[in-house]
Amino acid sequence: MENKVGRADPDPIEQLTDRVTALEKRGRGRGETIALVIGVVGGLIAITAQVRELWVKVTAKPRIDVVVGNELYLRWNAKERDLSLVRGVALQNDGEAVGSMKSVSARLESDALVHTEALPDIQARENQNVASIPVTIQAKNGKDLTLVMGSKLTSELEPEFPKEGSYKLVLEVETPPAPLQQTSYCFRMASSLVDDLRQSGSAKISNNECGQ
Repeated sequence: MENKVGRADPDPIEQLTDRVTALEKRGRGRGETIALVIGVVGGLIAITAQVRELWVKVTAKPRIDVVVGNELYLRWNAKERDLSLVRGVALQNDGEAVGSMKSVSARLESDALVHTEALPDIQARENQNVASIPVTIQAKNGKDLTLVMGSKLTSELEPEFPKEGSYKLVLEVETPPAPLQQTSYCFRMASSLVDDLRQSGSAKISNNECGQ
C-alpha cells in the first residue's frame, strides 16, 4: 500500500526499532523502553485482531444442507381433481452467515402419466404456520419445514388418475451459494394405494424406493 505522496507506508516494526533506538540515544531508562515496546506490540495485536474480524465478516458464507424425510403423504380431491404431495424437509445452516431457501420446485414423473406433471403450487409450513419463501436460516441454526406441493390433474389431461404405476417425485431446492440441491422420492402406486386415494382421499408412503 502507498500513501498519498506515492511512498510506501512505513513498516510498524521498523518504526518500533527507530523509536527504541532514539530512546537509547537520549539515555532513557530501560523501563521506559520496555513500556514503549509493550505498547506498540499491543497495538499491533489489536490491529491484527480487527483485521481478522473484518476478514471473517467479509468472507463468511452460509452452508445449508437439505435433509428430507422418509415419509410421503398423498392427498387427492376427486371433485376438484387436485393432487397434493406432502413431505418434511430439514434445513441446517452450518455456515458463518445467514442463508436462505431461496426457491423450491417440484415435479411428478411416471410412465402412468400422460406427461411429467409440474407441481407449481408449493407452500412451506413451519409449526403449522405458513412460511414465506424465501425462508431465512440463521448461521449455526436450522429449521424443520413441511412442503405441500400441488397441481390440478384435469380430466382432459389425466382422465384415469389415480392409477397404478411407478412414480417419482423430484424436488429441487435452491440454497445459495450452493448449487441447486435435488432429491427424489420413488414409490409404487399399487391397487391398494389407488383405492385409498379414491375412497378416503389420502394415503401415506413410508418407503423411498429410489436406488433400490
